[in-house]
Amino acid sequence: MRKMKSKNLKRIALSLATVVTLGTFSAIPTLAAENVNNASESKQTINENVDSKLVCDETEQVSYSDLSTLSEVGLYAGTETWYGGSALAGDYTFENNNLTPVKTMGQSGTLRISGSFYGADGYASASPIKLTVQIRSTSGAILAETSVNDSRSGSTPFSVSCHVSQGQRIQIFFDASSISNPPGIYREAHVTYYRHLY
Repeated sequence: MRKMKSKNLKRIALSLATVVTLGTFSAIPTLAAENVNNASESKQTINENVDSKLVCDETEQVSYSDLSTLSEVGLYAGTETWYGGSALAGDYTFENNNLTPVKTMGQSGTLRISGSFYGADGYASASPIKLTVQIRSTSGAILAETSVNDSRSGSTPFSVSCHVSQGQRIQIFFDASSISNPPGIYREAHVTYYRHLY
């Protein structure tokens, strides 16, 4: 009788173990399917976040591209292509020196940079300024240069020119320094300049 009970108990235990095991295996596909669904939902959420980020970025770019909201410096500061004719190229105040972004020549011909400047610091009336203007290639080679002392009676004109080729990339360099010291070799100047390509 005890042997029978022992065998029955073993059978019941074995049956329960089998049921538990089968239950576990049958639950695995369900859990796997839920994980796949969760992964799909996570991927969709990530894609929606990325899409909304792209939309935000595009919106910001559109707002920044509205030139009416930019300052005068911003209007003339970017990389651009210069074609034949004349146009305002810059109107700003700088300290020490300034190198413009790259300008690409839209045609071959003579490039002339002309304009005027005046001292924009507290020493302007006591110590005159010398403005050096250079047309440079992107390698740093100086293609043309002029230096002009200010007249201390308003804006002082300047002009510099050189031959350029279509597709050539150049930059304009400005340097403001003291003619006499103190107040030192570097100064602040306001420059208005035009570009002429013909």
